[in-house]
Amino acid sequence: LGHLIHTDESSHHDVFQRRGEFIGKVHSLRQELGNQHPHTFMSLVQIYLSSMYGSNLWDLFSLHTEKLYTSWNILIRTTYNLHFATHRYIVYNIPKIPHIRISLLKRFVKFHNKLDNSTKPEVRHLFNIQKFDCRSTFGI
Repeated sequence: LGHLIHTDESSHHDVFQRRGEFIGKVHSLRQELGNQHPHTFMSLVQIYLSSMYGSNLWDLFSLHTEKLYTSWNILIRTTYNLHFATHRYIVYNIPKIPHIRISLLKRFVKFHNKLDNSTKPEVRHLFNIQKFDCRSTFGI
């Protein structure tokens, strides 16, 4: 399905790969479109570049995903011509679209609820195993 699985069983290799692809695609989009209104550009980024397929498997609170969130913040600063030292809490509220962190967390909650409400016994069994494993992203 396109997930990067490493021998250390960590998802951060997949996060780094997706982050690199995201940065490259942002630069390509910027070259292709030239100067656009910041709201328009950020809407296009959200539509075309923020899918982050497989993010439901990531640890969304790790240092590795923080680098992805930082890349998003840098994108906002450069798009809106903000000073590099603009605090991230200010950066969160500038665009008209939700921050990538919020989007990924909402997707994870939706994914979690779909697994929890599944009618398939295999899915429910695997979900219950993961739910009580503290090493899992689902773990309590």
